[in-house]
Amino acid sequence: MIKTGANGWSLLHEGFELDGALETCFTVSNGYFAIRGTSGHLYEEELPGTYAAGVYDKPADAACELVNLPYPLGLRLYIDQKPFDLRQCEIHTYRRELDMRSGVLIHEWRATDAGGRTLSYEATRFTSVSVRNLAHESYRISCENFSGNLFVESFMDGNVYNAKEKPGAKMRHFRAKGEAAEGLYVECVTNDGAYTVGIASRTLLKNPADAPQRICHFSRDHEGFLVQGMEFDVERAGNSIELERFVSCCTSREVPAWQLKSRTLHYLSAALTYGSAALIKTQRDEMARLWELSNIEIEGDPDCDAALRFCLYGLLCCVNPADEHTSIAAKGLHGEGYKGHVFWDTEVFMLPFFIYALPDYAKTLLSYRFHTLPGAKKNAALGGYRGARYAWESADTGLEETPRWGVNYKGQTVPILTGETEIHITGDVSYAMREYVRATGDAAFMAERATPVILETARFWASRAEYNSALDRYDINDVIGPDEFHEGVNNNAYTNSLAQWNLRYAAQIAAGTTISEKEIDFWREVADKIHIPKAACADGLIEQFEGYFELEDVLVTDFDENQMPLWPKNVDTANLGLYTLIKQADVVMLLHLLGEQFSPETMRENYIYYEKRTAHKSSLGSSTYALMGAKTGQHGKAYTNFYRSVISDLANIHGNTAEGLHAASAGGAWCAAFYGFCGVGFSPSGQLSIDPWLPDKWQSIKLNFNFLGRRLALFVTQDDVVLSRISGPPGLEVLIKGLPTKV
Repeated sequence: MIKTGANGWSLLHEGFELDGALETCFTVSNGYFAIRGTSGHLYEEELPGTYAAGVYDKPADAACELVNLPYPLGLRLYIDQKPFDLRQCEIHTYRRELDMRSGVLIHEWRATDAGGRTLSYEATRFTSVSVRNLAHESYRISCENFSGNLFVESFMDGNVYNAKEKPGAKMRHFRAKGEAAEGLYVECVTNDGAYTVGIASRTLLKNPADAPQRICHFSRDHEGFLVQGMEFDVERAGNSIELERFVSCCTSREVPAWQLKSRTLHYLSAALTYGSAALIKTQRDEMARLWELSNIEIEGDPDCDAALRFCLYGLLCCVNPADEHTSIAAKGLHGEGYKGHVFWDTEVFMLPFFIYALPDYAKTLLSYRFHTLPGAKKNAALGGYRGARYAWESADTGLEETPRWGVNYKGQTVPILTGETEIHITGDVSYAMREYVRATGDAAFMAERATPVILETARFWASRAEYNSALDRYDINDVIGPDEFHEGVNNNAYTNSLAQWNLRYAAQIAAGTTISEKEIDFWREVADKIHIPKAACADGLIEQFEGYFELEDVLVTDFDENQMPLWPKNVDTANLGLYTLIKQADVVMLLHLLGEQFSPETMRENYIYYEKRTAHKSSLGSSTYALMGAKTGQHGKAYTNFYRSVISDLANIHGNTAEGLHAASAGGAWCAAFYGFCGVGFSPSGQLSIDPWLPDKWQSIKLNFNFLGRRLALFVTQDDVVLSRISGPPGLEVLIKGLPTKV
């Protein structure tokens, strides 16, 4: 497990380990582009990744995929013309530290080669959040006990692949042309011709007068492997060399391809003129501003405090507020999992953090769904339906991008049906639109962007629902709910409830639009008659879908060292639809999103029932069970699930962190803290309400959030709740533990 620093603001890992999960956690990203946390040497065992948001390639015979671009921060060292390979050295120290406060990655090592020569190395890198087209890395290389020839190879590697470690899926998604002059420049065109990307870099001596004598300096292009070489005559032991590298990245998403080179080199030239000291200062200043708006402090539980901060840091790394045409992929910009596609993860698990901490970022993310509305309408039309159906897996156009085939838990190749039948995302997107407007009061966004989405999604639900004349009701058949163990089910409670909500809300806001009264009346009819399955007995249980209670009942009883459930004995993982065992929160997620519709007793009974049957084979479930555990009095379960959420990537508890960040788990952890432990929500009348519960070891939790043009500070202890107004108009009435309070 990656350790967190004593101050709660850093991640630490010691020891030389070429591990993809570490590369993911030590990624530097600013929402525009990201560079995975590999060493500059790019050893064969590493999975280098450079990704620019929104740059996809769609091969004719494969699914659309986020493109792995040339790696710009390569650095290799040679002593007397022989490589200094850490895999062949005695390593005395090897340390990586991510300073989350500034977004700077620190990388240090000290090693001795077979010839007894000892080098020490210190490097810092970051992608700029003040000028998002830029990255910077600085190096200090010390020759501790020898003199001789030191060659430094600063390179940009264009010979990179997606799915490098998977022979059947390995692919280079671009054609590249490189240039080497004073610095390095490579221009990449995606194979489908949709995008062009320019990347430039230049490596300089930081303090030329203090460096050993330099023998030569050159730049060369070796067919996609671009090199800046610097050779030094190390005259005496103890000599050090300080280098710094500036990197710029620009894509045809923002400028025409013919202007790309000049724009990319302009950014690089400006950075060189600006200088590293100024660039680092603006980095620290902007990160300080973002943290002031978004940080959460937990007193009494330093592990959770720091791990939750890493979750928030991961989310901050994933958004460029200036880009309305991209969203957050399920694996962030940190890896290639799910091919860089966008799921419901963004709207349901990540967006709430941005709504209340950084509403301008939330508006940007929701604008992506507005801009991809034409793609969603085409998805619906291709299925024979009206309105808009949002893609289960979306990329740049909003068209459905779900791969046709995948691998099950037994390693068997199976068809992937989610792209056709996991349609609840359409309701999730509309719900997220309402949540943003409810928290911000952004009337212009509601009129111009949210309303068209909500109305078109209602049209889809009205055409997707089937009238059952025998029972005088509307059914939504052949779907997959959030629990993906059960495919092709009828009347999934979550899906039908979100559809019902979507239809009613659309009918409510349709006045004054071009929607006819006849169509609005039909929406109301479908909503009133849509079937939500319940238990036959009067115990408040909601049946996850029709026939669920008739399946073979299986409970989770065994757990691993991270308190992750183990597969129950005698369960056939190739036929999970036979059992009541579920993948993640389904009904329990419904209780959270539409909680105002359910009594505390109903919430509690359903939580207890479904929690025992949840296998947590998705990273999305733990945070929801943490949140609802806090709300329903299941306090032990609440804390256990919260801890699982915040360490999801730090401990690699799902075994696939190498493929990228579990961004939904990160967002869900914030949701658990905000909605669950802080108890923030809405009363049945729509009034802001705060009714917290804190785990025993927590002395307090502190955060700031935005609501209806106000900046509010919330401080919760075991005995008290203090809500104060930082800025904005006075007079907001809030329910605190059920009692009206004005701030």
